[in-house]
Amino acid sequence: MPSQPKLTGTPSKKLNLQGKVAIVTGGTQGIGRATAETFAAEGASVVIVARERERLDGVLAAIHKNGGKAVGVQADMSKET
Repeated sequence: MPSQPKLTGTPSKKLNLQGKVAIVTGGTQGIGRATAETFAAEGASVVIVARERERLDGVLAAIHKNGGKAVGVQADMSKET
């Protein structure tokens, strides 16, 4: 079985997300965080939804430090209310 390529978190093609808004749920770790950071780096304004405020604030700080635009919403997507 051939080995899988390693993912670096950097897209192979430049995305043009200027003027776009992305909503990322579960955006404080793993794939969600990588997606939020990549979209912000590519020019999107990102809305990150997560349960834990402390983690959410950490991701927002990292995005803002790199010049990206993002806001956070603390919510549990598994609960309708």
